[in-house]
Amino acid sequence: MARTKHQAARSQSRKQPGKKTTRPSSSPPPSVPSLSLCDLFLVFVLNGSSFLSNLRLPDQADHLGEQQQQEKKLVHKVGRPQRKPRRLRPGTRALREIRFYQKTTGFMIPVSSFTRLVRQVTQEFSQEVNRWQAEGLVALQEAAEDFLVHLFEDGMLCAVHAKRVTLMKKDLDLARRIGGRGQPW
Repeated sequence: MARTKHQAARSQSRKQPGKKTTRPSSSPPPSVPSLSLCDLFLVFVLNGSSFLSNLRLPDQADHLGEQQQQEKKLVHKVGRPQRKPRRLRPGTRALREIRFYQKTTGFMIPVSSFTRLVRQVTQEFSQEVNRWQAEGLVALQEAAEDFLVHLFEDGMLCAVHAKRVTLMKKDLDLARRIGGRGQPW
């Protein structure tokens, strides 16, 4: 079955070429009575003070209309049941993360955490070396992340070869033992 394009119905509020648009008159809405001061006084005397409490003056009409619209919006939002977030199929999020990290060029490990780890390891092995240049830390982090990325790639290849999807410790051990890419790890 071929797809067809359906024309959307145009709303009346759009400007049509060649026609002049007229502004709506500034007359009060029909719920607000247009009474003179004398008429209001007579109504007050005849009906008592209850009439004035229900009466809206033209300058208050717009303000009260806005309040009612806001209340309707709140009721509409509260009255409608909340939609459950759409559940993604298994693997969709993983593929999205893979695409995201393939596009990025920055570090995978946060710089502050890596720096803290480097200083901690340095202090364990040598009390005399306690300063690092910023370029040295960047170079060390670049090399460490490159090593880990290639190790995980080789580990995944080992897992796929074993007809598994899950990466296990034995896959990483085998990848390290086999080596590869000219790097003796």
